[in-house]
Amino acid sequence: MKYHKCLNCGFNVTEQDERCQNCGVLHPLVSLELKELDTTIPTAIGTILPCIILLIVMYSIGQKRGDNDWIILSACMIPMALLPSYFVSILVVSIYKNFYDAKYKNDITNRRATFPESLIYKENLINQRKKELSKREDQVMTVLSKAKLNTDEKWKQVSTMLEDSIKTLKRQEAKYNLKSIEIDMVRLQNEIAPFVYNTDGFSYNQIDANLKIIEGVKGTANGIGNQINNQSKFLDSSEPKELTQRITEIQSSIDKLHDAYLGKQAVLALQDINPVDDASNPILPPVKAIQESEVFNTQVSITDFSESLKELESEYMRVQAEEDIAKQVDKLINETNTPI
Repeated sequence: MKYHKCLNCGFNVTEQDERCQNCGVLHPLVSLELKELDTTIPTAIGTILPCIILLIVMYSIGQKRGDNDWIILSACMIPMALLPSYFVSILVVSIYKNFYDAKYKNDITNRRATFPESLIYKENLINQRKKELSKREDQVMTVLSKAKLNTDEKWKQVSTMLEDSIKTLKRQEAKYNLKSIEIDMVRLQNEIAPFVYNTDGFSYNQIDANLKIIEGVKGTANGIGNQINNQSKFLDSSEPKELTQRITEIQSSIDKLHDAYLGKQAVLALQDINPVDDASNPILPPVKAIQESEVFNTQVSITDFSESLKELESEYMRVQAEEDIAKQVDKLINETNTPI
């Protein structure tokens, strides 16, 4: 499996991918840059066209007169046609360029059209949901602060209800935070995938560069693990545990991959000093095991992520009731004659 960079966002894609899974662009390995326009043909058409028109006109005149003087006259008048040919060629090139630009821009617009299955689209949706939840939480907190000013039993019940609502909102927000973290995990898997599947023909210096990238990814993986732990305190579901297990597997595989490449680099360093049997090359068995485990199979991770996000979106609609409760209680507090 050979990976290449998406020319729109840099996500690793294969030649078989019709769309980039990260940004959603169509044909991710086809450049989005405006190609330099070859105006040779339209310039030639614009230059020759007036001369052809001149020959046709002179031929028609010659036919009516019944002589062949039109040939001589045409030869004499062709130089006179060069000036209009210049302006005609400019016009033809301009029309051609405008048509080309319009067609290209339309093609780019279609390729960059919003793709709901892309990670960026879902990331934007998650960020929007988190903002909405934060806003709702602020509303409930405002009402709760008013309700707590009254020690009446009725208001204590209201306060309890509002506190439960805040916990629900926090749990929902934590779930969306986990989805953001999961997107980071998918991108991390994608970043490391080429080092798992594109293992042929690496030189000593290339392996050295790859090791630096792998070491950077290790730090990213550790940071993701910490983020998962921070969100776990708001949730008692199995989802944080599942993500923790996934990131642990990823970290373990990254360590194995790092050791495998380091071993390969050592083999290459010793080849010019002592004969080294190819069978002792340590990179093959570990990398093959990682490939078979599919820890860095981005497609599988994205599919699982998409399914769980759909479930979370259905839960989100039920949280709408928390905002309604806040408004009702706020109205009750403002209309009551009881001082608070």
